[in-house]
Amino acid sequence: MKINDRAPAHARDDILIAAPLELVWQLHCDVDNWANWQPDISRAKLDTPLAIGASFTWKAGPAAIASRIEAFEPQRTMGWSGKAMGARALHVWHFDRRGDQTYVETAESLEGLVIRMAGRKAQAMLEKTCRRWLEALKAEAERRHAG
Repeated sequence: MKINDRAPAHARDDILIAAPLELVWQLHCDVDNWANWQPDISRAKLDTPLAIGASFTWKAGPAAIASRIEAFEPQRTMGWSGKAMGARALHVWHFDRRGDQTYVETAESLEGLVIRMAGRKAQAMLEKTCRRWLEALKAEAERRHAG
């Protein structure tokens, strides 16, 4: 799965987490508990078992988002599409073991009239959102690993 690099807003970011891949993967895939460690998410609910085609709904800031798993390779890749407030998102995550640490790379694209109208603000928001999600994942995984 690839994001749309020609979308009005698109971002890529990565982070190295001092926790094993199995823990980071489990934390990331536990959609129902995202709101417990991801401060930008107030609720999330996986509607069907986690696999390609699974659906989940979640709320991030003011946006209620309906998403569908588009890519799923255990302990390697997870990607989804989503729709909210007239925008369409593609978000893909890659996980890689680096010794006793985990390297996580994410990329997301946003399209739609609202995104085009927001211009540079949408781009800046997306970059900030990707960074905050990675930092929250790192903080929670490292807390649990230490713990």
